[in-house]
Amino acid sequence: ISDEGLMVSSGNGLFISKLETIKAEAFLSQKKTDQAKLSIDKAMESSNKQNPIAFKLLGDYLEQTGDHAEAVKAWQTASNMGYVTLQQELFMRGIKY
Repeated sequence: ISDEGLMVSSGNGLFISKLETIKAEAFLSQKKTDQAKLSIDKAMESSNKQNPIAFKLLGDYLEQTGDHAEAVKAWQTASNMGYVTLQQELFMRGIKY
């Protein structure tokens, strides 16, 4: 389905970025960090680093791979870009930033 979505998008960067964040979230939930990072990178590239969800997922990836300091920076960027539910989500997960 995701490949079909990419074909339908006709190169629409925002659509591609959204689709890649959905894939990254799924990969992270399955602990498939290498695949998640590839999708996060694609989301960042296709949105010109303007997708706050991609930064939130980058933080999740970094936390999952043990780099808490860099995770905090990514989450802060997502928050600064307007990811308003981030603080609540991190609080519920027991993560302070």
